[in-house]
Amino acid sequence: MNRKVVAIVVFLAAFFGLLACVFWASGYARRAVVAPSQVERESLADLIPSPIPYEDNAAQIYQEVFRLLGKDEPTDLPPCLEAMAGNEAAIQSYLEDNRDALLKLRDALDKPRCQFRIDYEKGNDAQLPHLSGLRRCARLLAWDALCRRSRGDLPGAVEICRMAWRVSLAVSEEPFLVSFATGASLDAIAWTVTRDLVGHTDLPSSLLNPLLVELVNREIPEDRLTWRLKMERACALKCFDQIRADPKALHALLGNVAGMPLDELTDSLWTLTGTGLDEDQAAYLRIIERFVEKLRMPLPGRLSAFEMEAEKKALPLQCMVTRMLMPSLSQIVAYDAINRAQLHLACLGLALKLFRAKHGAYPDQLAQLMPECLAKLPDDPFGGQPYRYAKKGDGFVVYSVGRNRVDDGGVEDPKNREKGDIVFEVKK
Repeated sequence: MNRKVVAIVVFLAAFFGLLACVFWASGYARRAVVAPSQVERESLADLIPSPIPYEDNAAQIYQEVFRLLGKDEPTDLPPCLEAMAGNEAAIQSYLEDNRDALLKLRDALDKPRCQFRIDYEKGNDAQLPHLSGLRRCARLLAWDALCRRSRGDLPGAVEICRMAWRVSLAVSEEPFLVSFATGASLDAIAWTVTRDLVGHTDLPSSLLNPLLVELVNREIPEDRLTWRLKMERACALKCFDQIRADPKALHALLGNVAGMPLDELTDSLWTLTGTGLDEDQAAYLRIIERFVEKLRMPLPGRLSAFEMEAEKKALPLQCMVTRMLMPSLSQIVAYDAINRAQLHLACLGLALKLFRAKHGAYPDQLAQLMPECLAKLPDDPFGGQPYRYAKKGDGFVVYSVGRNRVDDGGVEDPKNREKGDIVFEVKK
């Protein structure tokens, strides 16, 4: 029995000794790589938006809308003509139940700016309950536009469609990545209903033009990701400081994110490696600051300028906080490009319909839209070239090459966003 005990003790000592050597070697090999950066960084306080005058702020009206929202939607499907089939009566009932919310929502969308009350000092722990409310508002408007179309109320449908594109402006001044992602998803709802409305309906130029003007005047700042990455960095630094003040904050962070029980393991590993939290923070800053630098590249170059998985693999094993806090940077750039492409394609689709309303036929080339229907043609953020366009039957297809950056002939893959094109198709 004593020999077995001795053998177990020796084995455990050897195992943990080997583990310590692996972690020490991992940290030593990369110590120079993850040296702290000397870049001057903004604090949370530096990045908090300036207050909006009360009379210009739509946030209070939105809060009233959220309180007025009634029963949930009858379907979880994205608002589109296909989802209307078999659900129209239930959707009409849903709209009637939310009629007061729709009326109040018009008032919110007429305000020039929006700023919800957020406790920015909490950093990553700041509560953002309005994001889910805004998603409900965007879907409510989309269903309303589609139902108005089915009733033959084309002016009403187009007006509601215009309003749907404004919902994302409610988070355009929030410096969080999650707010950016939410705004892009709100625009995607508006994009879908615009594509269905314009693609399956003959609309006169008197209705096409106001919607086109709305979208053409929609500006997407080039630095919108840079600003939010700086806020992400400031929130992460606050998190590192909290862990220094109370190591239990680390256990809570890793346990909450990774979903695994942790006690003193992380402290033990840092003790064994002799590196600790400072190297972890240095690794985080190195990656974020390199990424901010890459964001200065124009699209589509920045799409492949940063390999997040390779960066993670190069991290020392003990950089656990960095692994937990690091956002999916490659995905963020892709979402930005998708959002831009959808806005551009909606403008092009509307301009093509406007051209036909004026001339009786679609143009042979997109260049013929200038300057009568569009002042200039946008470039595809995924290809760096003009968007693809072709007449198709009685209509047309205009599209981006999408995330795979391959021309798939204007064919989407709804089951896999990594494949296929981003398509705006008109049947007639």
